[in-house]
Amino acid sequence: MARGEPGALGRDPTWWALCAALCLLIGAIAAEVVYGAPAVAGPLLWPGRALVVLGAGWTLWAYRALGESYAPTAEHPDPAQALVRSGPYRWFDHPQCAGNLLSVVGLLA
Repeated sequence: MARGEPGALGRDPTWWALCAALCLLIGAIAAEVVYGAPAVAGPLLWPGRALVVLGAGWTLWAYRALGESYAPTAEHPDPAQALVRSGPYRWFDHPQCAGNLLSVVGLLA
C-alpha cells in the first residue's frame, strides 16, 4: 500500500478494527438497554460508555481527515505532501491519540 494511494485507508486493518470495535460496543450497549441491566452498574457507567464512543468516533474522524495523507507506518515525510489542517487536526496535532485517550478514560469509569 503506497503512501498517498487513493483508497489506502479503506484497506488498512487498523481502520476496520476500530470500526468493528465501535460497532461491537454500540451493539453491547443496545443489548443491555433492550434486555436488562448491565452486569456492572454504577453512577459512571453511562458517562464512561459515552466517553468510549466519543473517543472512538473522534479517532475514526481523525483517520478519515487524513485522506490521501494517511500511511499505516511512520515514514520520512514526502516533500510534495500537504500538511493536514482540517477536521480534528484544526485543534490537535495528534487527534488519534486524543481519541484513544478519551476512550481509555471512559473505560476506567
